[in-house]
Amino acid sequence: MDRLFSLNSPVIVFLTKVGELMILNVLTILLCLPVVTAGAALTALYYTTIRMVRDEETYIFKGYMKSFRENLKQSVIIWLIVLAVGCLLYYDFFVLVQFPASALRTAGLVILTLVTVCFTAMAVYVFPVLSRFENTVKNTMKNAFLMGIFNLPRTILVVLIHLVPITMILLTLQAMPVIFLFGFSGVAFLSSYSFSAIFKRYEPKEDPDLMKWKPLSEEAEEAAAKKGEQLAAERDEAAVQENGQ
Repeated sequence: MDRLFSLNSPVIVFLTKVGELMILNVLTILLCLPVVTAGAALTALYYTTIRMVRDEETYIFKGYMKSFRENLKQSVIIWLIVLAVGCLLYYDFFVLVQFPASALRTAGLVILTLVTVCFTAMAVYVFPVLSRFENTVKNTMKNAFLMGIFNLPRTILVVLIHLVPITMILLTLQAMPVIFLFGFSGVAFLSSYSFSAIFKRYEPKEDPDLMKWKPLSEEAEEAAAKKGEQLAAERDEAAVQENGQ
């Protein structure tokens, strides 16, 4: 019985993760309320859940807010772009289906469907990518699109996971309490297993403290190199001060 309720027992570990996911979900909902900050909230959510699935040391609130602040500017820009394109695609579909049946209408729907598939592949990856890699807005969106297309089986799985809470709400409103507690965080946590496996191919095997993210562009690589040098200098300075004491 003592072993069952020890801090490292499967039961306690499971209950701890459940509690953390509840906290993350409520936090994400609150930070999504201003709408414009929804991208930053999702980025911070994936930053935290990817660390959770990797069993990395994670301070839920502190780590979440750190990622939220650091990625706020880029995530707002990306979120507004994603929101605008999503609304435009929805409007285009709405207009096209009003047209009478014809070869032109069918061709338009096929093209629009292909564009929507590509957009969806980019959209489900972009905030997880932003949470782990330093890059420009343009390259972040490009890399998210490429990862989504080149990892199509995992992309389909992630999209299906995202559809679960939507389906639950459509089937019954009694699912709302579950959505409130786990709707965002549960989806992010399950999806993070796929994202973590994909991202490992792009992350460095060197000291993670000196280079947290492997950039996917020359500009970002230069920025990351400078950041690594700065972190190394700060570490050396701290070591000298400690020895001096």
